[in-house]
Amino acid sequence: MKTLMTLIGLTLGVWSLLESTSILAAPIIDPGTIYLAPDYAGQAVPLYVSGGDAVQGLNLHVSVEQGGPDFSPTGKLGPVITDVDVTNRTIFAGRHDGQTTIADFPQAWVVATATTSGTVSANGILAWITFDTTGLLEGAGPFSLTLEDPAGVPSDFAGIGARLSAGQLVISGVPEPDAGQLGAIGLALTLLFRRK
Repeated sequence: MKTLMTLIGLTLGVWSLLESTSILAAPIIDPGTIYLAPDYAGQAVPLYVSGGDAVQGLNLHVSVEQGGPDFSPTGKLGPVITDVDVTNRTIFAGRHDGQTTIADFPQAWVVATATTSGTVSANGILAWITFDTTGLLEGAGPFSLTLEDPAGVPSDFAGIGARLSAGQLVISGVPEPDAGQLGAIGLALTLLFRRK
């Protein structure tokens, strides 16, 4: 029994060591919660990747509400995707062979690119996604944002898998403040009242 427990302990120790290194790591893409202005076109937001793995290309699949009504009779109408750019001001900037748009439905896009040579580090801005919320008022949603196409094919880095998380789009006139913003406001108020 003691030998079994020792073996289990060693196995868990080795696994945690491997998990903390890049041997088992994969690039991570987590869109989180994205706040969009109501009834407004041309809202470009960055999509970030982390992990730092060396990658040679990207197949990016982006869907709002699983592609919306174009892919399901019960699909939910949500913000429209008007552009997905993976080559300008991204980790592939200056090192790509161009962008191929494979599909560009109102709520589902698939784009791809590859490096001209070598690799890039999967750490930084991966893409700029431009949304149009025309006709959507404050409080609409939230709308799901997934990194797979409506058929369930996930994004990847030219054959290298990624850890993908689902995000959401929230239509809000005023974005929710984060802890840093609240801290800055508190500091500003403290300094303001201290001077009086």
